[in-house]
Amino acid sequence: TATLATAEIKNRKGQALGEVKSVDVSTDGTVRDVKADVGGFLGVGEREVSLDARNLVYLKDRNLIVTDMTKPQIENLPPVNKSY
Repeated sequence: TATLATAEIKNRKGQALGEVKSVDVSTDGTVRDVKADVGGFLGVGEREVSLDARNLVYLKDRNLIVTDMTKPQIENLPPVNKSY
């Protein structure tokens, strides 16, 4: 099943930027942000960052999230502070 939680993230040029790790939803059901694994190669060196949902467009028919952000912009985001 194609869902936002399993979507791939690409920029408008088609560059793969990462994979969705988790989705934060507000109490009214709107998506606030998407946590994504970015950087690295074959699972090595990846880190989790938070992407503001306002910067994302979800194409459900392709199970793809598209952003105007560039790969360097996403890779320079601060890592998510994991509290678990």
